[in-house]
Amino acid sequence: MTKTEFRTHAKNIIAKQNRTLNTLVVQKLNQLIKKIHIHSRVHKHVHRILTYIPLKNEPNLRKLAEKNAKKREFFSTFMQNKSLKIVKLRRPFTKAKFGVLQSSSVNAFRGKIDIAIVPVIGVDGSGGRIGHGMGFYDRLFGGLNYRPIVIFVGGVKSDKIFCEQHDLVCDFYITPNKTFKRIQRCGKSSQLHLYR
Repeated sequence: MTKTEFRTHAKNIIAKQNRTLNTLVVQKLNQLIKKIHIHSRVHKHVHRILTYIPLKNEPNLRKLAEKNAKKREFFSTFMQNKSLKIVKLRRPFTKAKFGVLQSSSVNAFRGKIDIAIVPVIGVDGSGGRIGHGMGFYDRLFGGLNYRPIVIFVGGVKSDKIFCEQHDLVCDFYITPNKTFKRIQRCGKSSQLHLYR
């Protein structure tokens, strides 16, 4: 199976998934963010979180932002030409290309985010992201001069490796039923392992 074939396969599975699974994803995200906040040596405090305004079949993280609004700042992406930039997550939302809702570009943010929550169509065996094939997130993260903790949500997991060197990889991947952590073995490619 090629990456393109897997993307089509994953989209068909996602289209049939039960939307109530969204609540489980938000619960797992809350738990993971608390763990990272307590245990991370890199990020002493988790205050700034990049999230997204969901498309039809992506997990809706509105409740995550509402629940944590007093403790943390939330940001989203703004589509600009063939790339994304980070903006503060604020209403009103406008509709961009591909029907994507986004906050205003006047809310641009140039500081550092601690955690990035990124929607996926699929994740390969190395923790690489399979999106819609446009490379928006690859360019966004490739242009940062630091590395936030990256959490993928949604989509379908494959044990095969499809992604290339430039593709965004996660630190954690959350499904409604499981949480995975990407582990880099010395001299070997990274792999996803169950995280408890």
